[in-house]
Amino acid sequence: MKRYLFIAAAVAVGVGASVAYAAVPDGNGVIHACYRTSSGDIGRLRIIDKAKGQACKSYESDLTWNHTGPSGPSGPSGPQGLSGPSGPQGVSGPSGPSGPSGPQGVKGDKGDPWTPAYGLAYVLVDRGSGPSAWAEYSTTLGSPSPAGDNTGGTFRFTCRPAQAPCKVSLQAQVTTGSGLVYPRILLYQQDYNNGGPEVYCEYGDGADNSGSYAPIGTSPTPITVGIGGSLDCPGHTQVYPPNGTATSIDVPAGYYDVQTTFFFKQN
Repeated sequence: MKRYLFIAAAVAVGVGASVAYAAVPDGNGVIHACYRTSSGDIGRLRIIDKAKGQACKSYESDLTWNHTGPSGPSGPSGPQGLSGPSGPQGVSGPSGPSGPSGPQGVKGDKGDPWTPAYGLAYVLVDRGSGPSAWAEYSTTLGSPSPAGDNTGGTFRFTCRPAQAPCKVSLQAQVTTGSGLVYPRILLYQQDYNNGGPEVYCEYGDGADNSGSYAPIGTSPTPITVGIGGSLDCPGHTQVYPPNGTATSIDVPAGYYDVQTTFFFKQN
């Protein structure tokens, strides 16, 4: 059942007073009412509903009310919500095709020709008429450390009784700049008169008994050797040198095999 709230306003002006009535339904939307200006018909006021097709009579007119009030002010914005969790990583896309090869670069200038440097070593034998080279060895310089550059070999010589004592000495040089060399020498002796097996004669290791390198230049440089604490060649007449650093190894008559190795470093 639809209910109405009646609101009435009246102004008394004597005979023919005007009275207006309005009806407000409980629901929503536009309301309609009729009113009369004849004071004798006040009790005949009626409410109509145009939505149902009702209408005022000829001596009635429409009242149209919209009961929607004015908009209120906007409320304050609420706080920002929390960020949601990150979504899972997407699947990687396929690799793109390889780009075209670039053009060939310009050819560089030709470098200077390589000129190798060498280390040279000599084993000299003095059989009474002055020293002469009985063996010459060489190696290119510039190998990566720690291998270094080395050379050497073995030869045999005879020292006759008329030539004894014979002297064995060493020299070395580099072809450019300066350098260092570490010598090793090993001598075996066979008896000159009786032959027989060879026996150990002498051993030199390093430029002195401290195992040092000998400095060398671009011309043949005499090298000393450290022979330890004694002279070991059978039948020798050599005087033990100071600190065991010998400029030569003196040997008596006999047949000798000489093994040498030279390790070079270029400065």
